[in-house]
Amino acid sequence: MKKVILAIVGIVIAIYLAYSLVFYSGIYLPISPRGDIAERFVCDGMKIMQVDENGNKSEFVIKGMNLDNFIPGHNPSEHAIDKETWLRWFSQMSDMGVNTVRTSNIFNDVFYNTLYEYNRDNPEPLYLLQGIEVTEYSNNNSRDAYDYDFYDTLCEEGKMAIDVVHGRRNIQDNSVRGSGTYRKDVSPWVIGYLVGSSWNDGTIEYTNHKEADDTSYQGKYLFTDEGANAFETMLCKVMDKMVTYESGKYHEQRLISFYNDPISDPLIYGDGFDLLYGKYTDLDLEKILQKDYSGLFAAYNAYALCDNYDIALSERTRNKLRDLELSNLSPYLYGYLDILVYYHTHPVVITAFECSTSRGLTKGNAPKDEVAQGQYLADAYNNTIASGCCGGFIESWQDSWTRRSFNTSFGLFHDNSQNWYDPQSYAQSKGILSFVPENRWGAVQIDGNFSDFDMAERLPAKGGTKVYYSYDSTYLYMCVKTEGDPETSKTYISFDITPNSGSKTFPDEGLYFDRPVDFVLVVDGRDNTRLMVQERYDSLRENYLESITGEDPFENPPAKDSDVFVTVGQLCQKEGLLQDVKDIYEIDAILEQKQFERYDSGKLHYGNGNTSSPDYDSLTDFCFGPDGVEIRIPWTMLNFSDPSECFIHDDYYENYGREDIRVKEIFIGAGDEANKEITGSSVELPGWQKNYEYTERLKRSFDIIKQAWRG
Repeated sequence: MKKVILAIVGIVIAIYLAYSLVFYSGIYLPISPRGDIAERFVCDGMKIMQVDENGNKSEFVIKGMNLDNFIPGHNPSEHAIDKETWLRWFSQMSDMGVNTVRTSNIFNDVFYNTLYEYNRDNPEPLYLLQGIEVTEYSNNNSRDAYDYDFYDTLCEEGKMAIDVVHGRRNIQDNSVRGSGTYRKDVSPWVIGYLVGSSWNDGTIEYTNHKEADDTSYQGKYLFTDEGANAFETMLCKVMDKMVTYESGKYHEQRLISFYNDPISDPLIYGDGFDLLYGKYTDLDLEKILQKDYSGLFAAYNAYALCDNYDIALSERTRNKLRDLELSNLSPYLYGYLDILVYYHTHPVVITAFECSTSRGLTKGNAPKDEVAQGQYLADAYNNTIASGCCGGFIESWQDSWTRRSFNTSFGLFHDNSQNWYDPQSYAQSKGILSFVPENRWGAVQIDGNFSDFDMAERLPAKGGTKVYYSYDSTYLYMCVKTEGDPETSKTYISFDITPNSGSKTFPDEGLYFDRPVDFVLVVDGRDNTRLMVQERYDSLRENYLESITGEDPFENPPAKDSDVFVTVGQLCQKEGLLQDVKDIYEIDAILEQKQFERYDSGKLHYGNGNTSSPDYDSLTDFCFGPDGVEIRIPWTMLNFSDPSECFIHDDYYENYGREDIRVKEIFIGAGDEANKEITGSSVELPGWQKNYEYTERLKRSFDIIKQAWRG
């Protein structure tokens, strides 16, 4: 009996070990396949071709959508999106015309199970471009790309992604990728794999310097050409191991590429121009060759880095492009896609083209509303196809509150960013689907109909001005009722945010306050209504004065009680620096120019913010009614670093930068031209809990793209 028990235990252990080796380690027996290795997609010249069961090929043009794992109240790393949500989103994307989705990393098993369920028996399935990547820490630390956390991680992530899409993997909970038990085979709908995202150019150069001798690789399917650098060789190794693994284990092959963008593309800039654009590295897919394989394609996140390639490119690069008229390129992205298609011998896929509906900017002349977003994205896709690319991916399906923009990140406390949305941050509003947070006093639409404030709080009245307010995780809403015509007379709203500075007077408008205030909203008609900040509490001055004017903001800081107010501003990159340059010797003058400028984001936009109205304007900040005005102000414009926890910016000049303090209340006052002595009233700020309610809303851009893609 004892032997029987030992035998059973041994069998159980053996089964467990075998199970672990197969589903946790990915081990397999290299059995020679019967017949040829199956290919569902191949690259033929500059085209991607889909192969049917009979071996017939047809061109496949990608109408793609990038996916993010974000929903309000959860970090993307939590993978909190459920099956019902994914099914709804897949259906909406397909209805819009999307035929391919892209993930930057392995998602959890819910995603792949839902994709399988959606695609099974669906005549219009959604195809998948599966991404793999290293952690942000590994990509930005002080080690090179052959370090274990980089190279070995990419190799392991690649094998894991292949097993995941074939439904033969278990992944334990972790903080990097999704986890779960992957048993659904979605490989029939997987176009291929994309290695990496947003390489750190410092890591690329450090790798090329430290591993200078490692520039040659001969793999089973991929090998390096003469002249490859160490980072390109590393990528060749990773991709060859992935193709070899899928070929040996599943007897199938799919397309593969690595992430690239204008900062690391193969174009070399002339002296001075490389400094102007901060470009000192290059990755070239053409230095990776293939044998017994036809799946290499070039992948680029495309955006406008250079605005005059005819002047900026080095002589060596111009010689490579000698038959391309650089002075006569397409105006879209200044001809960047024309250059990419000409340069490469492989199909070119644009992995991201974007347009945000934020009220803030990073560059450009003016924010875009939802209609302009749709028109821009539809035109961008048409230009992508016209250039000869094989398609592209819109960035992205949904807005993501956890994303960062270079010109707002300094002012935000990001640990709780999943709990609130910043309309000032360009990166957070790239989606086609938005999330509308709950307002406990009732939803507010800025349209001049004041019934939205029937349940709202009211501040003590002074004179003929009455102020009602409510808020959600994005905006502070106010309804200000006045005597007389609200469009032809001025109204003033004061805000005391921080106890550590502020002015009791605003001489330019003849205002007096009972307590030091930090912001004043001047309601002055449709075209001149603006939010102004006391100069000491102006975050733009402290953080970016040197970038804009060259002055040191700490050399002569404003007084704590300064009575100077300026319009709330935002740092923006200048566009078209080289548009008028005719000669390379003019570069010195260009470099002396400041590359950044001030954008007055505090100037409020008039419109109709009712989403059901035909003239709905998503950028609406305020709207007049018959006896007053409705207004919404993003929390971050009032220097809140985390409104969910009621953190605001402390005094910049005492802390030599941004530090946060928590407040329990702010003070809001109101006046008009007849009442310029303004008294502030307390508005309590309890913050809010993590898991609040929200509503999904498709932006107006959805129908515009649908019309373009579905006709």
